[in-house]
Amino acid sequence: MSFPPESREARLLDVLTELRRFTGRIRREWNDKIPEVTFSESVLLNMVGRGDCVTAGDIAAELGIDKSTASRHISSLESRGHIYREGIEGERRAQALHITESGRSVLARIDRVRLETIARRVDGWTTDEVETFHRLLARFNED
Repeated sequence: MSFPPESREARLLDVLTELRRFTGRIRREWNDKIPEVTFSESVLLNMVGRGDCVTAGDIAAELGIDKSTASRHISSLESRGHIYREGIEGERRAQALHITESGRSVLARIDRVRLETIARRVDGWTTDEVETFHRLLARFNED
């Protein structure tokens, strides 16, 4: 289906509005159910816990934030015992990030909240609708 240019632009603005609404809803639910970490810290904890990023530089690059912001979140999680740093052999400054048992416990709760949240949002959708949503969202998020 093809939209006239002005209609397509209006629809894209609607998409942005819906994305903002979804993000706001997730953050509000987050604050209620996982008060010990911020939404941003949860993203970082997830990355460390899954082994996707091992240094502050990796995290900054992946999230598109500056290294000082990543370091602030890392320090916050570390001070609460959710992650720890360890020197990397052969590296003078870089430190590997690792998740602790406390961090794993929080991450398990994060996973439950995320799953419950999305499950509520698609309750009543058919399997085909969920598959289509997944496919389009994955396509939207491609680099």
